[in-house]
Amino acid sequence: MKLRRLLFSRRSAYGYTRAFAAILTLYAIAEILDVANPLPAQAQDQNPLAAHRANFPTGDATWTVTIEPLDPKAAEELKRLKPETRKKLEEARAARPQLSTIRIVRKALLRRDIRIYCSGPAAEYWWTDSGMVAMRLKPGDRVSVMKSGNLLDDRFDGSIFSFVSASSFKSEETMRGKQCRRYEVEIIDRYDERRTILAWIEYQNSRPFAWSDGDSVYLFNYDTEPLPNSLTIPDDFQKELNRIKVFFKPPTALPPPHRT
Repeated sequence: MKLRRLLFSRRSAYGYTRAFAAILTLYAIAEILDVANPLPAQAQDQNPLAAHRANFPTGDATWTVTIEPLDPKAAEELKRLKPETRKKLEEARAARPQLSTIRIVRKALLRRDIRIYCSGPAAEYWWTDSGMVAMRLKPGDRVSVMKSGNLLDDRFDGSIFSFVSASSFKSEETMRGKQCRRYEVEIIDRYDERRTILAWIEYQNSRPFAWSDGDSVYLFNYDTEPLPNSLTIPDDFQKELNRIKVFFKPPTALPPPHRT
């Protein structure tokens, strides 16, 4: 059952948008309060609530997300299956490609994601400051554009750790060899089912280390490649962004009526 759940996860681009929108709102309020009432470094060390934070990198940064089964035993179970059974399961998984690795570069107002799957070609995403995301799911495909608000659970940045707080703290434990604090929050997904979202924050530096939707675990590794001098959106991505932006421009105001 665990293996079947791993191979046929219902997670999609629209996953938990409603729940994450609420979480992001709370996150924004918390950020405003922190800016308005900053604590001195010494006071933060003495304040037990200050430890319950996710210190995700800001500004220009690179990071890689590796996706693995939440339960490592599930991968071992797959290896022990008969070759013909394993082949059938791998064919089923190939029909619904599963994310394996995401390489992310954020520079100035742009961000590029290269999404690598267990099988099949990689996808390319470009996040812009206009609230639009341009993506090509595989080489040769047409570029498509979506509002970033429809991809809240696909951001793989600090926003998915926004529920980390003293109230969601559960325990201190070792996660994949790292000493971490574990946090949990329950959400209602797009199927109106309750799910538990988990986060593991490194104990020493409060860096987010792992996130889980209950099926897979997403492991975060930072500074994984040199920062480029600049990021430039490919021409075909930019062309489609420009075309879509026309539909979201406010209507031109009509001139005042002529008076005689």
